[in-house]
Amino acid sequence: MGLCNISARVLMIALSLLFWALAAGCVFIAIELIRFIGPLTGSVVDKFVLLVPAGIMVVLTILLFVIGMTGLCGAFQESKCLHGMFCTLLVLIIGIEIAGVVCGIIYKDEVKTDLEDKLKTAINDYDANASIAKAVDTLQQTVECCGVKSYKDWLTTTWGKSHPLQVPMSCCKKTDGPGECTGFIIHTENIYIEGCHVKLYEDIHQYLILIIVAALVLALLQVFVLGCACHLLCKKKREVPYQTLNSDDTGYRA
Repeated sequence: MGLCNISARVLMIALSLLFWALAAGCVFIAIELIRFIGPLTGSVVDKFVLLVPAGIMVVLTILLFVIGMTGLCGAFQESKCLHGMFCTLLVLIIGIEIAGVVCGIIYKDEVKTDLEDKLKTAINDYDANASIAKAVDTLQQTVECCGVKSYKDWLTTTWGKSHPLQVPMSCCKKTDGPGECTGFIIHTENIYIEGCHVKLYEDIHQYLILIIVAALVLALLQVFVLGCACHLLCKKKREVPYQTLNSDDTGYRA
């Protein structure tokens, strides 16, 4: 039993440190989401596409940091109170992760439809709103796409009607040589022809899959750690302190 207790304590320490590393990973994912989707929020994509996953990452970061701290303190001090708090926080975060995975699976199709509607509205308002035009240009250059479904979507927009057979310069492929792309669709080899809807959704979908897989792996890991913590907690409850049967020096101890 002693070896088992030591192993459980060592695992708690190692996995508590891992939780801190995972908290840093959550911060990195949140920053990447804000960097990638932030400039497009409001005009091209709905705010909840950024705020929901970024908010989940922030909550997970705080919980993982607190769990890591509680696990370390509980492992070193062998405190029943800290072990109980550690178990409670683990159950809480597992519940949040499961809820996040379920919501991600349920709402992914809704995100796809809403994204298409937002993109259509954005390219139709391209010449009427400078901030939308800047967001669309940023999107097309960053994701390397043009239009919603394809570059042909621009031909039926208000901007396209005033610029026949042209697409915005942000649809031009990145090249080293200046002046190679004029935006005219007769030279399709110089412009991006794939629409932004599919490419942007694929990028968001990859982030979503990454979060779901990470949440599932983390949940399995946490169940394992929860077992270790419960073992140490139950061991504490079963411990009976030695008591002297009589007061003289030759008395027995039980």
